[in-house]
Amino acid sequence: MQSYVIYLIRHGAIDETLKGRYIGRTDVSLSEKGKNALRDIKRNFGYPVPKKVYSSPLQRCTETCGIIYPDMEVKMIGALSECDFGDWEGKSAVELAGKPEFTEWLKNSDKTSPPNGETGKQFAMRICKGFEKIVNEVISENITTSAIVTHGGIIMTLLSVYGIPQAESHKWRMDNGYGFAVRVTPSLWFKDKVAEVFDTVPFAPKPERQKFCNAVFIAVSNDDVGIIFHFINAVADSYPDICNFKHIDIIEIVAESNNFICIEHLFEFEDTVSFGCVGTENFKEK
Repeated sequence: MQSYVIYLIRHGAIDETLKGRYIGRTDVSLSEKGKNALRDIKRNFGYPVPKKVYSSPLQRCTETCGIIYPDMEVKMIGALSECDFGDWEGKSAVELAGKPEFTEWLKNSDKTSPPNGETGKQFAMRICKGFEKIVNEVISENITTSAIVTHGGIIMTLLSVYGIPQAESHKWRMDNGYGFAVRVTPSLWFKDKVAEVFDTVPFAPKPERQKFCNAVFIAVSNDDVGIIFHFINAVADSYPDICNFKHIDIIEIVAESNNFICIEHLFEFEDTVSFGCVGTENFKEK
Protein backbone atom coordinates (compact mmCIF):
# COMPACT_ATOMS: atom_id res chain seq x y z
CA MET A 1 0.00 0.00 0.00
CA GLN A 2 1.28 3.46 -0.92
CA SER A 3 2.38 5.64 2.00
CA TYR A 4 3.73 9.18 2.22
CA VAL A 5 6.66 10.36 4.34
CA ILE A 6 6.70 13.88 5.79
CA TYR A 7 9.78 15.25 7.56
CA LEU A 8 8.91 17.77 10.30
CA ILE A 9 11.98 19.94 10.94
CA ARG A 10 12.40 22.69 13.51
CA HIS A 11 14.09 25.88 12.34
CA GLY A 12 17.62 26.80 13.43
CA ALA A 13 18.45 28.76 16.58
CA ILE A 14 17.81 32.47 17.00
CA ASP A 15 19.78 35.01 19.06
CA GLU A 16 20.58 33.84 22.59
CA THR A 17 19.38 37.15 24.04
CA LEU A 18 15.81 36.29 22.93
CA LYS A 19 15.66 33.11 25.01
CA GLY A 20 12.98 33.22 27.67
CA ARG A 21 10.97 35.78 25.72
CA TYR A 22 7.72 35.18 23.87
CA ILE A 23 8.84 35.14 20.25
CA GLY A 24 5.91 33.98 18.15
CA ARG A 25 4.91 36.06 15.14
CA THR A 26 7.90 38.38 15.68
CA ASP A 27 9.93 37.85 12.53
CA VAL A 28 13.49 37.37 13.80
CA SER A 29 16.42 36.00 11.84
CA LEU A 30 18.60 33.01 12.65
CA SER A 31 21.69 33.80 14.67
CA GLU A 32 25.10 33.17 13.10
CA LYS A 33 25.57 30.40 15.64
CA GLY A 34 22.25 28.91 14.54
CA LYS A 35 23.20 29.06 10.87
CA ASN A 36 26.54 27.40 11.52
CA ALA A 37 24.88 24.68 13.61
CA LEU A 38 22.55 23.85 10.70
CA ARG A 39 25.52 23.62 8.35
CA ASP A 40 27.29 21.30 10.80
CA ILE A 41 24.23 19.05 11.07
CA LYS A 42 23.90 18.94 7.29
CA ARG A 43 27.59 18.13 6.83
CA ASN A 44 27.77 15.50 9.60
CA PHE A 45 24.43 13.77 9.15
CA GLY A 46 22.69 15.02 6.02
CA TYR A 47 19.03 15.96 5.78
CA PRO A 48 16.65 13.68 3.87
CA VAL A 49 15.92 14.98 0.38
CA PRO A 50 12.16 15.41 -0.19
CA LYS A 51 10.27 15.98 -3.41
CA LYS A 52 8.57 19.09 -2.00
CA VAL A 53 9.30 21.53 0.83
CA TYR A 54 6.73 23.48 2.84
CA SER A 55 7.63 26.20 5.32
CA SER A 56 6.33 28.70 7.80
CA PRO A 57 6.72 32.13 6.16
CA LEU A 58 8.67 33.51 9.13
CA GLN A 59 12.30 34.37 8.42
CA ARG A 60 13.85 31.89 10.82
CA CYS A 61 12.16 29.09 8.88
CA THR A 62 12.81 30.39 5.36
CA GLU A 63 16.48 30.92 6.24
CA THR A 64 16.61 27.35 7.54
CA CYS A 65 15.20 26.12 4.21
CA GLY A 66 17.86 28.13 2.38
CA ILE A 67 20.60 26.33 4.28
CA ILE A 68 19.34 22.74 4.27
CA TYR A 69 17.44 22.82 0.94
CA PRO A 70 19.18 25.58 -1.06
CA ASP A 71 18.17 24.29 -4.48
CA MET A 72 14.53 23.56 -3.79
CA GLU A 73 11.46 25.73 -4.27
CA VAL A 74 9.64 26.28 -0.98
CA LYS A 75 5.87 26.63 -0.58
CA MET A 76 4.92 29.02 2.23
CA ILE A 77 2.11 27.95 4.55
CA GLY A 78 0.85 30.84 6.66
CA ALA A 79 -1.13 28.48 8.90
CA LEU A 80 2.16 27.03 10.16
CA SER A 81 3.44 30.31 11.61
CA GLU A 82 4.28 30.32 15.31
CA CYS A 83 1.70 31.21 17.96
CA ASP A 84 0.64 34.86 18.05
CA PHE A 85 1.46 36.26 21.50
CA GLY A 86 -0.01 39.65 20.64
CA ASP A 87 1.11 42.47 22.94
CA TRP A 88 3.39 40.10 24.81
CA GLU A 89 5.68 39.49 21.84
CA GLY A 90 9.29 40.08 22.86
CA LYS A 91 8.48 40.19 26.57
CA SER A 92 9.59 37.70 29.20
CA ALA A 93 7.54 36.02 31.93
CA VAL A 94 9.45 38.11 34.47
CA GLU A 95 8.30 41.31 32.78
CA LEU A 96 4.69 40.08 32.67
CA ALA A 97 4.57 38.63 36.19
CA GLY A 98 1.87 40.18 38.34
CA LYS A 99 -0.38 41.21 35.47
CA PRO A 100 -3.86 39.71 36.07
CA GLU A 101 -4.35 38.83 32.40
CA PHE A 102 -0.99 37.02 32.34
CA THR A 103 -1.88 35.03 35.45
CA GLU A 104 -5.22 34.07 33.89
CA TRP A 105 -3.53 33.05 30.66
CA LEU A 106 -1.10 30.80 32.52
CA LYS A 107 -4.05 29.08 34.21
CA ASN A 108 -6.02 28.47 31.02
CA SER A 109 -4.21 29.33 27.81
CA ASP A 110 -6.59 27.19 25.73
CA LYS A 111 -9.44 29.64 26.29
CA THR A 112 -7.53 32.80 27.22
CA SER A 113 -5.39 34.80 24.82
CA PRO A 114 -2.70 37.44 25.27
CA PRO A 115 -4.01 40.92 24.41
CA ASN A 116 -4.39 40.99 20.61
CA GLY A 117 -3.07 37.41 20.40
CA GLU A 118 -4.64 33.98 19.96
CA THR A 119 -5.81 31.34 22.43
CA GLY A 120 -4.19 27.94 22.61
CA LYS A 121 -7.26 26.39 21.02
CA GLN A 122 -7.23 28.89 18.15
CA PHE A 123 -3.52 28.14 17.62
CA ALA A 124 -4.10 24.37 17.59
CA MET A 125 -7.06 24.52 15.23
CA ARG A 126 -5.15 26.82 12.85
CA ILE A 127 -2.09 24.62 12.55
CA CYS A 128 -4.13 21.41 12.37
CA LYS A 129 -6.11 22.76 9.42
CA GLY A 130 -2.85 23.77 7.74
CA PHE A 131 -1.28 20.36 8.31
CA GLU A 132 -4.35 18.47 7.10
CA LYS A 133 -4.33 20.57 3.94
CA ILE A 134 -0.69 19.60 3.32
CA VAL A 135 -1.38 15.90 3.94
CA ASN A 136 -4.34 15.92 1.58
CA GLU A 137 -2.19 17.65 -1.05
CA VAL A 138 0.69 15.17 -0.86
CA ILE A 139 -1.76 12.27 -1.15
CA SER A 140 -3.76 13.77 -4.04
CA GLU A 141 -0.62 14.80 -5.94
CA ASN A 142 1.29 11.61 -5.03
CA ILE A 143 4.17 13.49 -3.38
CA THR A 144 5.77 10.51 -1.66
CA THR A 145 8.29 12.51 0.38
CA SER A 146 7.97 16.07 1.64
CA ALA A 147 9.45 18.28 4.34
CA ILE A 148 7.82 20.88 6.58
CA VAL A 149 10.18 23.42 8.14
CA THR A 150 8.38 25.12 10.99
CA HIS A 151 8.49 25.91 14.72
CA GLY A 152 9.12 23.59 17.65
CA GLY A 153 5.79 24.30 19.33
CA ILE A 154 3.93 23.54 16.11
CA ILE A 155 5.68 20.19 15.61
CA MET A 156 5.04 19.21 19.24
CA THR A 157 1.34 20.09 18.95
CA LEU A 158 0.87 18.32 15.62
CA LEU A 159 2.48 15.12 16.87
CA SER A 160 0.40 15.17 20.07
CA VAL A 161 -2.72 15.36 17.88
CA TYR A 162 -1.90 13.06 14.97
CA GLY A 163 1.13 11.03 15.97
CA ILE A 164 1.32 7.31 16.67
CA PRO A 165 2.65 6.53 19.21
CA GLN A 166 0.39 8.87 21.15
CA ALA A 167 2.12 11.21 23.59
CA GLU A 168 1.57 14.58 25.17
CA SER A 169 3.14 17.50 23.33
CA HIS A 170 6.08 17.97 25.72
CA LYS A 171 7.21 14.41 24.96
CA TRP A 172 7.97 15.51 21.39
CA ARG A 173 10.59 18.15 22.23
CA MET A 174 13.45 18.52 19.77
CA ASP A 175 16.54 20.69 19.34
CA ASN A 176 16.84 23.37 16.67
CA GLY A 177 17.55 21.84 13.27
CA TYR A 178 16.13 18.46 14.24
CA GLY A 179 12.72 16.87 14.00
CA PHE A 180 10.75 13.73 13.22
CA ALA A 181 9.85 11.55 10.24
CA VAL A 182 6.14 10.76 9.87
CA ARG A 183 4.57 8.12 7.64
CA VAL A 184 1.03 8.78 6.40
CA THR A 185 -0.97 5.76 5.22
CA PRO A 186 -4.10 6.96 3.39
CA SER A 187 -6.43 4.31 4.82
CA LEU A 188 -5.46 5.23 8.38
CA TRP A 189 -5.40 8.94 7.66
CA PHE A 190 -8.87 9.16 6.18
CA LYS A 191 -10.33 6.85 8.84
CA ASP A 192 -8.68 8.08 12.04
CA LYS A 193 -6.48 11.06 11.07
CA VAL A 194 -3.33 9.43 12.47
CA ALA A 195 0.24 9.14 11.18
CA GLU A 196 3.13 6.94 12.32
CA VAL A 197 6.18 8.70 13.79
CA PHE A 198 8.88 6.25 12.75
CA ASP A 199 12.22 8.07 13.08
CA THR A 200 14.05 11.25 13.97
CA VAL A 201 15.48 13.75 11.48
CA PRO A 202 18.28 13.78 10.50
CA PHE A 203 18.54 10.01 10.59
CA ALA A 204 21.26 8.66 12.87
CA PRO A 205 24.13 6.98 11.00
CA LYS A 206 23.54 3.24 10.80
CA PRO A 207 26.61 2.26 12.87
CA GLU A 208 25.19 4.28 15.77
CA ARG A 209 21.81 2.54 15.64
CA GLN A 210 21.69 -0.05 18.36
CA LYS A 211 20.66 -3.58 17.59
CA PHE A 212 17.81 -4.47 19.94
CA CYS A 213 17.85 -7.97 21.39
CA ASN A 214 15.30 -7.89 24.19
CA ALA A 215 11.99 -6.09 24.63
CA VAL A 216 9.80 -5.36 27.64
CA PHE A 217 6.22 -4.20 27.02
CA ILE A 218 3.69 -2.79 29.47
CA ALA A 219 0.13 -3.69 28.49
CA VAL A 220 -2.79 -1.31 28.93
CA SER A 221 -5.31 -4.13 29.33
CA ASN A 222 -5.47 -7.88 28.87
CA ASP A 223 -6.99 -7.37 25.42
CA ASP A 224 -3.88 -5.49 24.36
CA VAL A 225 -1.56 -8.48 24.67
CA GLY A 226 -2.43 -9.57 21.14
CA ILE A 227 -2.01 -6.03 19.88
CA ILE A 228 1.47 -5.87 21.41
CA PHE A 229 2.58 -8.99 19.58
CA HIS A 230 1.10 -7.59 16.36
CA PHE A 231 3.12 -4.41 16.98
CA ILE A 232 6.30 -6.42 17.60
CA ASN A 233 5.93 -8.17 14.27
CA ALA A 234 5.26 -4.88 12.49
CA VAL A 235 8.36 -3.26 14.01
CA ALA A 236 10.55 -6.24 13.17
CA ASP A 237 9.29 -6.25 9.58
CA SER A 238 9.85 -2.50 9.17
CA TYR A 239 13.30 -2.35 10.76
CA PRO A 240 15.02 -5.73 10.27
CA ASP A 241 18.44 -4.08 10.45
CA ILE A 242 17.97 -2.80 14.01
CA CYS A 243 15.34 -5.12 15.52
CA ASN A 244 16.17 -8.62 16.66
CA PHE A 245 13.77 -9.57 19.44
CA LYS A 246 15.11 -12.72 21.07
CA HIS A 247 13.16 -12.38 24.29
CA ILE A 248 9.85 -10.59 24.94
CA ASP A 249 8.15 -9.97 28.27
CA ILE A 250 4.73 -8.43 28.94
CA ILE A 251 5.20 -7.49 32.55
CA GLU A 252 2.31 -5.43 33.88
CA ILE A 253 -1.33 -4.48 33.39
CA VAL A 254 -1.20 -0.79 34.34
CA ALA A 255 -4.69 0.48 33.54
CA GLU A 256 -7.90 -0.28 31.71
CA SER A 257 -8.30 1.70 28.51
CA ASN A 258 -10.53 1.84 25.47
CA ASN A 259 -7.64 3.18 23.41
CA PHE A 260 -5.33 1.10 21.29
CA ILE A 261 -1.84 0.39 22.58
CA CYS A 262 0.51 3.35 22.31
CA ILE A 263 4.14 4.02 23.09
CA GLU A 264 5.47 6.68 25.40
CA HIS A 265 9.21 6.35 25.07
CA LEU A 266 11.83 4.07 23.65
CA PHE A 267 14.40 3.66 26.39
CA GLU A 268 17.70 2.02 25.53
CA PHE A 269 19.38 0.10 28.35
CA GLU A 270 22.28 -1.77 26.80
CA ASP A 271 20.37 -4.28 24.66
CA THR A 272 16.90 -3.94 26.18
CA VAL A 273 14.06 -1.84 24.82
CA SER A 274 11.19 -0.75 27.07
CA PHE A 275 7.87 0.64 25.89
CA GLY A 276 5.35 2.46 28.09
CA CYS A 277 1.84 3.72 27.44
CA VAL A 278 0.19 7.14 27.38
CA GLY A 279 -2.86 8.88 25.92
CA THR A 280 -3.53 12.37 24.62
CA GLU A 281 -6.39 14.78 24.05
CA ASN A 282 -6.51 16.11 20.52
CA PHE A 283 -7.98 18.86 18.39
CA LYS A 284 -8.91 16.83 15.32
CA GLU A 285 -12.20 17.83 13.78
CA LYS A 286 -14.72 15.04 13.63
